[in-house]
Amino acid sequence: MGFELTEKRSMWEMLMTPGPIITGIGLLILLISIFFFSNAGPETADVDAILEAQSNTGQRLKSMIGLVVGIVTSVFGVLLTLLKFYKS
Repeated sequence: MGFELTEKRSMWEMLMTPGPIITGIGLLILLISIFFFSNAGPETADVDAILEAQSNTGQRLKSMIGLVVGIVTSVFGVLLTLLKFYKS
């Protein structure tokens, strides 16, 4: 039940494992989706802005799907990292 000490690894070597890379990709997707989601909304609350926002529903839906994909990818990367470091 004791802990085993392994050789010391550099931080960059640990960050280049698949888990942190997948997490980084997921966070990048999430940031891009947040940017597009914020641009799809109306700037003001007048009638023209509301009509314009209704015409951008496809862009908002794509952004929401991107948000979900980014979150799922990030969580998968974190779980993969946790599994990797739990085994070692």
